[in-house]
Amino acid sequence: MNAALRSSTSFRLADATQTVPAGPWDLVLCRNLVIYLQADAGERLFAALAASLAPGSFFVVGKAERLHARLALSPVSRCVYRSHAR
Repeated sequence: MNAALRSSTSFRLADATQTVPAGPWDLVLCRNLVIYLQADAGERLFAALAASLAPGSFFVVGKAERLHARLALSPVSRCVYRSHAR
């Protein structure tokens, strides 16, 4: 990984059922987690993650997971969504 990319990259570890690290984030990977949660908990998590995205950033979910249409995200390809410009 080149030095410029490495210095601008950060990772966060959190219990997603308790809190979502504050953004804005350019990329959120949330694969194969929500399928194990109750429907309302999954909806809340996806809404919180989508709200933490920077405009034009990407949200990637697992192939078994579906996002609700009311989120401000547009499909890019299978399992990949892009946040709307604000």
